[in-house]
Amino acid sequence: MNVPASTRSHRSEQGFTLVELAVVVCIVGVLAVLAVVGYRRLITSSHLSEATGMVNGIRVAQESYHAETGAYYSISASLVWPSGASGVTNASSGCPSQAPGNFKTGWQPACPSAGTAQWANLPLHVDSAVMYTYTTVADSSNPGVNLTMPSGLTMTATAPAGEWYTVTAAGDPDGDKAFSGVLGTSVSNQLVVVGDGN
Repeated sequence: MNVPASTRSHRSEQGFTLVELAVVVCIVGVLAVLAVVGYRRLITSSHLSEATGMVNGIRVAQESYHAETGAYYSISASLVWPSGASGVTNASSGCPSQAPGNFKTGWQPACPSAGTAQWANLPLHVDSAVMYTYTTVADSSNPGVNLTMPSGLTMTATAPAGEWYTVTAAGDPDGDKAFSGVLGTSVSNQLVVVGDGN
């Protein structure tokens, strides 16, 4: 049966219905939300990668320093660590000395500014600005002092008496008061990660 030409052209000129357009808009909206969430997770993951990479770099620098001098090197007066929504404990002890937030700060080898114990004395190479603040505390001279850990945190590894170091990173890379931190020590090859920055 032949369909008249006028009917064929009428069918080809029909557009989308309102329901079809609404479905397409909903699908595009869901995909946009998923893309934004995925992007935020990617950015957060990159921030934590910086922190874990720096903590591992400081651990390597500590071991190199120990191989040359026979002692680990204590720089920070105390350890920085996330303390819930209230911020970071001992933030002024960290390097860079600026409080951590959702911005990058240039590395300061002369940090801390007072005294002779400075990051420049460790064989540590930092190529770019950082989002976290870092500390390292060590004890090679007083065998009666056990491993220093952030407040409220313990490790399953046995803390030695003397000859140890602790390295911490703490920050708020998203600026949303969801603080995160990374800890490494000479008594364990594993890193402790607290919070994910979300």
